[in-house]
Amino acid sequence: MKSLFSVLLTFIFLFAFGQDNSFSEDNDCGFDKLHQSDTTINVLANIKRMNNNHQHVIIPVVYHLVLNPADSAFITQNDVFNSLNFLNQRFYAINNQSNVRPIFQNIIGNPKIEFCLAQQDPNGNPTNGINRFTTSRAYFNTAIGEWNLMKSSPLGTPSWDATKYVNIWIVDLTGGAAGYAYLPSASMHGSAIDGIVLDYISGFLFSPSILSHEMGHYFGLRHPWGNCISDDGIEQTPFTQTSNFGCNYNRNSCQALPLGPDNPSLWGNVDPPDQIENFMDYSSCSTMFNEEQVDLMRAILDGTRVSLKTSYVCDGVSLPIEGITVTSYSKKYNVYINFKTLSEYNNNGFVLYRSNNGKDFNIVVPFIPTTLSQNYDIIDNVKEKGIYYYKIKSVSSDGIIKQESLFTVKVYGSEFTPILQYGILLMDKDKKTIIKE
Repeated sequence: MKSLFSVLLTFIFLFAFGQDNSFSEDNDCGFDKLHQSDTTINVLANIKRMNNNHQHVIIPVVYHLVLNPADSAFITQNDVFNSLNFLNQRFYAINNQSNVRPIFQNIIGNPKIEFCLAQQDPNGNPTNGINRFTTSRAYFNTAIGEWNLMKSSPLGTPSWDATKYVNIWIVDLTGGAAGYAYLPSASMHGSAIDGIVLDYISGFLFSPSILSHEMGHYFGLRHPWGNCISDDGIEQTPFTQTSNFGCNYNRNSCQALPLGPDNPSLWGNVDPPDQIENFMDYSSCSTMFNEEQVDLMRAILDGTRVSLKTSYVCDGVSLPIEGITVTSYSKKYNVYINFKTLSEYNNNGFVLYRSNNGKDFNIVVPFIPTTLSQNYDIIDNVKEKGIYYYKIKSVSSDGIIKQESLFTVKVYGSEFTPILQYGILLMDKDKKTIIKE
């Protein structure tokens, strides 16, 4: 168990310097130690597709909080919601990526994966996707091989069916690992130890980007460094000799080798720097996956982990709002949307999606918090004339999207367009009409 002083010291440091601190030299990713004799990584690195035109997919997760009573007091339900929200922003490429240098801007990938808290447990009973377990252990020590003790009784809690849920264990770790995950081999997927483990302080509360890193491993990604000749098998991550800590944009760890330019077909005669913006490095300024990494993760999701795509454990029964009315118009290339709800119960907020064909929807606004007035205004900037389709999805207080409404806006590119008011069909996840205005 970490002392209260060390927890508060970490808290003060992170907030004083205002950064999303990632890994440190004292608490890094346990992946390399866990997989030091695993050859499946070489096979996985060859599963690449370069279309990067992926469809939106929803994947269920469950957080197992395996902590002693003293540690458990630090973790609230909102901490889990924040963790999931942070993860969704990064797996939909809607986080702040302004720090990505021009040389890498045109290869930023969008996984288009939305993670949801499970609404059904393995027995079909209602759940909020947060499974608390009180352990008698003060901590789990990875330095002596305690990688999986938290995943079974009597010291931990078993995974939920790993073919249907991404299992995330939040525990007190010691031994130098802030988090770790298993690669998606055929024998690992669905096994009792498949999933992600995070330290409740260094890997969860104060470093939310670490879950994005470990989820990358879960979907087949390796660390980007190697020996300047072989690395993660991803061409869009430049050769990198060692891991990067901090945020040194000038570092090019492989530039001194007499091997010529790094991948001339991709970078030309430019010797690219280390891609410290990449989630799979250890830097404190990681904000992106590249397109090839996304293609690999989606290939794994269509292959070894395809069962997650047909899991319906995110479907719940309670409904956070009773009805919605939308008013919209466009001015030049701005779409002005106002919507009001009739009533809200246990509603946490909304997500706004947009499509130009009525089928393929992308997130425009990742989270619109609920208000007492139940009155919401949004401005969406589009790039050209046309008909745009929008969905507003409500997010209940347990963090899961449960209802949706669909409407269209025609953008003429002129000064004003007619104001349209919609009586929306409010639907549940099975497309059954709940209220017709």
